[in-house]
Amino acid sequence: MNLIVDDDTASCERMKELLVLCGINAHETETSSDPEAALEHILRGDYDIVFLDVDMPRMNGIELIRSLREQRYEGCVIFTTGHEKYAVEALRNAAADYLLKPVDLDELKAALKRYRENRSRRPKNFDKLSAYGLTRRQVEIAKRIFEGKTSAEIAEDLFLSKHTVDTHRRTILRKTGCKNTTELFRLL
Repeated sequence: MNLIVDDDTASCERMKELLVLCGINAHETETSSDPEAALEHILRGDYDIVFLDVDMPRMNGIELIRSLREQRYEGCVIFTTGHEKYAVEALRNAAADYLLKPVDLDELKAALKRYRENRSRRPKNFDKLSAYGLTRRQVEIAKRIFEGKTSAEIAEDLFLSKHTVDTHRRTILRKTGCKNTTELFRLL
């Protein structure tokens, strides 16, 4: 799952549309106009990527990412904002990327590609998953999930239906006791 945190609903919808054009299912992306509520959800580990605006009421994006990092959140945060001047501060707080609005589709694709490449460079021991009773096919799907591939992309790679891949994804999470893919990767 992904989360867009922005107090402008039009920006949220545009970002969601861009993510669909990048191959991310619309049902895999949620939005929040309340950064304080988003903070609680993010810390529970509900999201793989957080797309974050800077200028929001009650808590701005820089304050939000600081709170996340203080609580040892290591997930991916990509800023999507109209304010260029906060880029250095965002990157100091371990933002994965910083995109200026209006977000360009090619720039978003490049940011997602960098995110996937960085995730795949981290060495992981997928053999650990066998201890949870995962089949070879489920381990194979877990590897592709870790590469950042969507269910549709995995289905195409493995000559399966998207429905079958979604079923395997749910089974992988159930067998490992994880709520989401972020928790799954912490096992590795």
